[in-house]
Amino acid sequence: MASHIRGFFEKFFSLDKERSFVKKSFIESVRVSCGIELAETQIMIKENKAIVSGTPALKNELFINKGKILKEFNKRAPGRLTIIQ
Repeated sequence: MASHIRGFFEKFFSLDKERSFVKKSFIESVRVSCGIELAETQIMIKENKAIVSGTPALKNELFINKGKILKEFNKRAPGRLTIIQ
C-alpha cells in the first residue's frame, strides 16, 4: 500500500521538477534576449505556454522579442515551449 502511494506522489514530484526547470530556463532566456529580470512568481507554465503576469509595458517588450526569446529558450529546453502570453 505504501509503495503505491509513494509512486503516486513521485509522479507529481517529477512534474514539479520539470516545470521548475522550464521556468528557470524561460527566465534565463528572457534575461539573455531582452535584459529583463523576471521572478518565478510572474510566470505560469501550462502545457506548452508561458503565461507572464506583469505590466503592459513588460508584456509588449516580451511580445516584440518573442522570436529571440523562443530561439534562446529552445537552445536550453528544445520543444517544451511554443507560446508566450
